[in-house]
Amino acid sequence: MKLIGPVLLMSLTAACSNTDGGLSISDVEKNGFKKENQQLYQMVGAIDGWSGIWEGEIVEVYQFEDSSSVKLEYFETITDSGNISNWKDKCQFKNLYLISKGNRACLALNNIKI
Repeated sequence: MKLIGPVLLMSLTAACSNTDGGLSISDVEKNGFKKENQQLYQMVGAIDGWSGIWEGEIVEVYQFEDSSSVKLEYFETITDSGNISNWKDKCQFKNLYLISKGNRACLALNNIKI
C-alpha cells in the first residue's frame, strides 16, 4: 500500500508534463501541413525538420526538444530584406519553429488544434 502514493504521484507528474509538453511535426500535419523534404534539422539543433506546403505557402517546420531549446540566433536574420531564400515570415509556437515564404502559415501555427 505504501507504494501506491509514489506511483500515483509519478503517474500524475508524467501526465501533466505530457499535456504541457511540446508539439510534433505530426501535429502540424494533422492541421494541414503537407511534408515534402526532410531538412538538415541537426544544423539548427532541432530533433526533426521538414519543408512542405501549409496554407498554400512554402514553409520549413522545425521541432525542438522544448521551447527553450529553439536556437533563435540561427533564425534572427532569416527574413531580413535581401535574404536569398525569400523567407517572409518566422514564428515560434511552443517547441516548433516555422519559416514561411508567405504570411498565413504563422497564423495557422499559432492557432494549431491538438
